Amino acid sequence: NFIVANYKADGGCFDNDDGSSYYSMHHNFCVYGGHKVDFDGHSKISFASIHLYPMAFFPGCMVVSVQPLPPKGYGETYEGNVCILSEQGATYMRVDETDLNDPSQIDGRLMMSNNTVYVPGGANGAAVLGQGGSNVTLAAWLAMGYETGTKVIDGKPSASTVIGWAEAMLQ
Repeated sequence: NFIVANYKADGGCFDNDDGSSYYSMHHNFCVYGGHKVDFDGHSKISFASIHLYPMAFFPGCMVVSVQPLPPKGYGETYEGNVCILSEQGATYMRVDETDLNDPSQIDGRLMMSNNTVYVPGGANGAAVLGQGGSNVTLAAWLAMGYETGTKVIDGKPSASTVIGWAEAMLQ
């Protein structure tokens, strides 16, 4: 699917909230759309997709807003995606109701792995925002061990590279 989320509805790539659950979203080329979770949604999986300059209520590849992470066994998954952030200091992930310093609020409730993130400034150039100012850099988030196999590339891919990825995905 080719999705351009420039309509300012802030729904992310897919506006699946208000209890939306058990969605498997994959092989999507999303411009201005990321993975969004809110209002008691859970058990959604985003994989093998490209999120270009993502937005889901707030800027970010993965945004969990207005609720804590779902309980263990009903967690959100974001893996094997490419996320291209527009500028240094951009938000990679936002989890408003989750204390990033409390492993019990994350373990088994958020599964992230094997993503590729492009951001000017590299892993120190992106932020992970948590509850109550428990914000860290993407580098610190990766060092915490909650997300394995993810690569961070300093800079942005060329337009021709991104177009090539889109063409390959959409054939």
